[in-house]
Amino acid sequence: MARVVLWMIALVWLEILPLQSWAQESQTEEKPLCPERPFYHPTDREVAQTGLSPEVLCIIGDTWLMRHDPPGPEESPELLRRFLRLGSYGKMSGVEYRVVMEEAVRLWPKSYYAHAGLARALLGGHTAPDVQPTPTELRRAADEFLIAAEIAFSKGGIPPDHIENGLVQSLTELGDKQALDNYFKRVFELLTKSRNPEGYVRDEKYFSYLDYALVLAKLGDERAETYFQKAIAVRPELGSAYESYLGYLLDHGKAQAVLDFLDIQSKGRSFLSEDPFDFMRCQALKQLGRERECGPAGGPAPPGTPAPAGLGSGPSASVAPSMVERLP
Repeated sequence: MARVVLWMIALVWLEILPLQSWAQESQTEEKPLCPERPFYHPTDREVAQTGLSPEVLCIIGDTWLMRHDPPGPEESPELLRRFLRLGSYGKMSGVEYRVVMEEAVRLWPKSYYAHAGLARALLGGHTAPDVQPTPTELRRAADEFLIAAEIAFSKGGIPPDHIENGLVQSLTELGDKQALDNYFKRVFELLTKSRNPEGYVRDEKYFSYLDYALVLAKLGDERAETYFQKAIAVRPELGSAYESYLGYLLDHGKAQAVLDFLDIQSKGRSFLSEDPFDFMRCQALKQLGRERECGPAGGPAPPGTPAPAGLGSGPSASVAPSMVERLP
């Protein structure tokens, strides 16, 4: 009898042990690979293609950083968490976040993510909405962006958009034309020497010429006209440079130049839609006192059309619309 009881107890244990083992395995399988982002699962293929560790992929996967400026394998996962404000960093006040990015610059001085992250923390904006930078902090932010850009240049590349946009906007607000000239000079030199595909280089030249033209226009520098023309020459089929250039001419009272340009550049009718084309022409005619020649198309500006400065839009209302187009 005792043997029967012992045999039955043993049988029960044999049945329970697999259940316990299955439960443990189930718990292990349910534990997410990326605790901070449980629904993202980096694959072996992604690890092989990027050369990044699963930990780094867990941090940047499906973010704008992965799409537009993926880090190299040398970057610290902890730095990337700070830069993207993941986990506890996203709950910090602007002042607290600035402190951790000050530390990041000391810990990772050779990473442009550290310097760009500190610059963003100093400026506030969407990164730290409760921060209102002083003129001194704006200067410091520009300097940090310059360091970040120099690190990118040292690697043989053009700084990514999130650095260039912040740098150009900061320097423009400071009125630091010399630093802007130096920056764009470096960019143009790199593009001239670039061995990247022709289409890529052409696109980069277009946006760089247009960005520089808009900045120069904002600062009242007459060289803006030259760089608008360079942008148009590189990508004549894109309408945004035409619109910005014509808006610039109208802002500066060069109505006859607008009419001459629209007449000479017959291609303008191909690359500008009819409404912006007619609106620009009509604005020029109005400046020359020839409004009757506008015709029925001389009504309000179509949405998105640059207008003279007095109308509250146009190039003078924005530092560099083309840079916004490239933001993640």
